[in-house]
Amino acid sequence: MDFRKLNDEHNGIAYLKSIFESIVARISEKYIDHQLHSKVVNISQNKMADICYTFFKFNLICYLFVKNGSLGNQDEISNFIYHDNFPESIFSNVMLISELLDDYRTICHKGYYISEFSPFSYSKISYPYAYDWRFYVIGSIKIKNSLANRKLISRFISNENTLFGNDQKKSSRICDYILTPFPSSGEYSYLMLFSRLFMILSSFQDNYGDHNSYIVFIDEGEVGFHPSWKKKYLSWLLDFFNSQFNKYSIQLILTTHSPYLLSDLPPENCILLRKSKLRQPEQVPENELKTFGANIHELLATSFFLQDGLIGDFAKKTIQTVIDFLNTWKKGVEINKGEKEFVKYVISIVSDEIVRFKLLDMYNEIFYDETIIEDEILEMQKRIESLKKMRDDRN
Repeated sequence: MDFRKLNDEHNGIAYLKSIFESIVARISEKYIDHQLHSKVVNISQNKMADICYTFFKFNLICYLFVKNGSLGNQDEISNFIYHDNFPESIFSNVMLISELLDDYRTICHKGYYISEFSPFSYSKISYPYAYDWRFYVIGSIKIKNSLANRKLISRFISNENTLFGNDQKKSSRICDYILTPFPSSGEYSYLMLFSRLFMILSSFQDNYGDHNSYIVFIDEGEVGFHPSWKKKYLSWLLDFFNSQFNKYSIQLILTTHSPYLLSDLPPENCILLRKSKLRQPEQVPENELKTFGANIHELLATSFFLQDGLIGDFAKKTIQTVIDFLNTWKKGVEINKGEKEFVKYVISIVSDEIVRFKLLDMYNEIFYDETIIEDEILEMQKRIESLKKMRDDRN
């Protein structure tokens, strides 16, 4: 709750400001001017946990102040903020507040914080309240990314949302929660996608409860996902909407470059665009689409218009260089030893068997290399043994 934006004429605002300053001052026993280059603030982890917990209690009081327009008994408030004496006369939902405070205290003491800080470095940052370096050190609580901690934070956020109800526009958290180790880019994309969907649709639910249908547009929501996650993307979306917002009629409009998503959709639900001969965008006719359950490679070669092959450009250029060398040598051009070793190496690492065998045929027309032939015999024998084992296992 940013009470600093309130007008000083509000009843109790001076009192809140004095409490706020006394809490912030505890971050360092003595305020250190942020213009002093050599000064460093050392911060106790336990002290930071206590300060963040105290700030949360202060935040609750500010929330009630804005909601009710008055503070109530200031002695009770001070005892609550500084000494944890619970003022039942102030809070109507005692059980909810008690669980909220217990969970937040646990979060604060499970977390870890910045331990050493140079106020001067922070003075260069330019955004609201940058003049006071102390706001930086309470900016986030880092907490171990474990199942127990995720459940703890989930319960806390749920209770906090219950407390604020429809007043969430008047409030904001004093701290964010950062799970460590940090999620990968794919995990982060996943969390951001579904948390934002939940937040936005919940907001609509609260403010437009009379609406029974929504159109949800998601632009490449699977960006950053591992291929195995991209295969599950549509299924996850449908499960999410069916479990969280099943009383609404929801139309999904998705954009993608993923063949996995396309393979989950029937042709009548797909709109594919391509460039015409005049280099203008045009829609691919529905009767040309083969999407649902289609092979990924086929989709890449057709729906995604990769008509110049499905291997990387670097590999393609390298193989073409090998072919050019072989064709040149076949005409009797002098052979460079280094170039010959390069060609031999590239042929040995080509994974596509048809391409590799064709390159070997071209190579062996010019050079007879028994070593390469023996290597290929060994590869073929391994393949034969693998096929025999497959046959025997089935029988």
